[in-house]
Amino acid sequence: MLPIEKKPDGIVLNIYVQPKSSKNEISGIHNNALKIRITAPPSDNKANQMCLKFLAKQLNLPKSNLELISGKTSRNKQIFIPYTGPREKNNLEKQLIEKLTRLLE
Repeated sequence: MLPIEKKPDGIVLNIYVQPKSSKNEISGIHNNALKIRITAPPSDNKANQMCLKFLAKQLNLPKSNLELISGKTSRNKQIFIPYTGPREKNNLEKQLIEKLTRLLE
C-alpha cells in the first residue's frame, strides 16, 4: 500500500527520512511511509530542504508545490501536495501513484 492520503484540496505523502546517507534515493516503504535516504545532515533544516528538492525532482513537480506540514525535527514527516485546479485532482493522484509505484519497483 502506498503512503498516500487523499484530501479534498491535495495529497498528503507520508515519508521517513534517513539523513547522512551515502546517496540520495528512495529505498522502499518503512512503517507505511516512503523511505528516503538523504546525504544532508539533519542540522539547520538541511535534510528537510534536500528531501523536498529530491522528492520534487523524482515526482517531476516544482519544489514550491511541496510543503512540509509535520515532522520538521522528526524522521517521520508529512508532505502536502496541493491540487492547482479542479481538473488536476484525478490527474495528480494518478501520476503520483504511477511514479511512486515505478520508483518502488
